[in-house]
Amino acid sequence: MAGFFDGEGNVNWAITNKGYSTLTIGVTNLSRRVLELFEDAFGGKISHRSDNVFQWQVCGEESVVAAKALLPFCLIKKKQLKLYIEGKEICQIGVKFNGRGLKDSRLVDLEVKYSNRIKKAKKDTL
Repeated sequence: MAGFFDGEGNVNWAITNKGYSTLTIGVTNLSRRVLELFEDAFGGKISHRSDNVFQWQVCGEESVVAAKALLPFCLIKKKQLKLYIEGKEICQIGVKFNGRGLKDSRLVDLEVKYSNRIKKAKKDTL
């Protein structure tokens, strides 16, 4: 599963309209059956998108369990998963983004680190 996640998986960090950080991990694929393996192992949900693609996503505590389980076996997304776990731990304390910036400097540092590593990973795979 980790190899599949390395190729088809995604690590997402978004800010909601109300200013809260949302972190999810997921996998997108044409085969629902493959995604059911992730759902059975880690929870979350599978949705069917309008472009006829299936997407499994998990958030909350289930996503931390999934990230920690996949981490030792992933090669490509290892750094992203490490940052994800770290980000989830910081967000557990209810950090909220305000209009002028972040209330917690640890999250600022982590966001910069996350952004830079994602850019580098994309450049390395080209």
